[in-house]
Amino acid sequence: MSANKYELEILQFLEDPKRDVAVLNSVKMLFLKLNSVLPSSAPVEHLFSFAGIITRPHRRKMGDKTFEQLLLLTEN
Repeated sequence: MSANKYELEILQFLEDPKRDVAVLNSVKMLFLKLNSVLPSSAPVEHLFSFAGIITRPHRRKMGDKTFEQLLLLTEN
């Protein structure tokens, strides 16, 4: 189904005075498809791992901006 079809269904639901919930079944499927949570925390763990590598004892005086730049450079 295209996004335009879902948009049309949502608009029809909002304009319908009786607001039948059965109309929203396909909209529910779109919501579940597009708004699902990532099932894995691997990307965050990967980022924290790189942050741990960057913040070694000899780099403790590094500023926040430099740390952020190094983390982004390492990740990209």
